[in-house]
Amino acid sequence: MRLRLLAIGLAAALAACSSKLPEPDSPGARTYVRYCSVDGCHAAIPPKQAGAKYWDTKLDMMLKMIAKHGYAMPSPEEVELIRGYLHKHAMRLGG
Repeated sequence: MRLRLLAIGLAAALAACSSKLPEPDSPGARTYVRYCSVDGCHAAIPPKQAGAKYWDTKLDMMLKMIAKHGYAMPSPEEVELIRGYLHKHAMRLGG
C-alpha cells in the first residue's frame, strides 16, 4: 500500500512538472514531449531548469539512448525543432 501511494505521488509530481512547459501547444513543445518522455519513462523537464549548453549535451545523450533502446528516432528536422525549443526557453545564465 505504501509503495502504491508513493508511485501515485511520484506520478502526480511528474505530471505537474510537465504541465509547466512553456508554449505547451507549440510544435517544439509537442515534439519535445513526444520524443523526450518516451513511453512515460519520465516527464519532459521544463527547459528553464537548465542552460542551453546543458540541453545540447542532454539531447545528444538522449538521442543515443533512444536509438540504443530501439525507440522511434526523431528526424533531423525534429531534432532541430526540439533543440530550438530548448534553447528558446532555457535558463538564462549571467543575465
